[in-house]
Amino acid sequence: MKQLLIYYYHSTVWASLLFILPLTGCNYHTKNNMISQQKIIIEYQEGMDISHHQKNIDWKQLTPSNSNKAFIIAKATEGKSYQDPKFIDNYKNICSVGFQPGAYHFLRFGSSSAKDQMDNFIGQIQAAQKLTDQTSLANNEPIIALDVEESNGSDYSLVSSVVEESVRYLKEINITPFIYTRQNFWDQHVKTTPDIVKKCPLWIARYRSTPPSSNELPNGWQEWKIWQYSSTGSVPGIQGNVDLNKMQLQNQLQMRHTPSIDVI
Repeated sequence: MKQLLIYYYHSTVWASLLFILPLTGCNYHTKNNMISQQKIIIEYQEGMDISHHQKNIDWKQLTPSNSNKAFIIAKATEGKSYQDPKFIDNYKNICSVGFQPGAYHFLRFGSSSAKDQMDNFIGQIQAAQKLTDQTSLANNEPIIALDVEESNGSDYSLVSSVVEESVRYLKEINITPFIYTRQNFWDQHVKTTPDIVKKCPLWIARYRSTPPSSNELPNGWQEWKIWQYSSTGSVPGIQGNVDLNKMQLQNQLQMRHTPSIDVI
């Protein structure tokens, strides 16, 4: 009989979270009267995403140790010309206090081409990185993401093509972006996810305490990499709400051997 048991383990480092899922049933070994049970261990890191809406952040207070967070993804750009006025300072501070950095672009549909939008996005990332020393970070690989959701004046018939073209453009410069979206929005506007987009890691928005299951994901994905689980989080150094996320780090398969019980 298959069982699903979830245990929570809170690490003191980066607020890692372990979900232990005994899923695959039991194998009985007659030679030594032992039962082998498989466990899938999934480890997560906590993080957040920010923009100019968080206003003036106190970076003396907002640190990995104070917040128990490991990464921050900051809004960089939107459309072909908008640049978040806080992005470059946010990115520099994210790195200087020791978070893994990230940047996201809010896609528009119909008002500008994918290429123009990605030129805006990459230009801002490069501008921020020129002013930032990332060499001392434990994980200095930036998280690059495309934000795919509702926006005023959008032609949603273009969602699939604009996302696909944006991914192709980024792939040409060796960037595989995360795709941030919600299941109901994506499935309403993208009937079949392009193959190149399916290969991008998914950043899923679903506000609740339990992780999304595979049947709660947008079409084209079977698993998520980042889960935005709250829009009302609180961390030191930020006044007001902030989005909170968990990023999946790795899956491990472990075997546990337990003595069998003879039934007479």
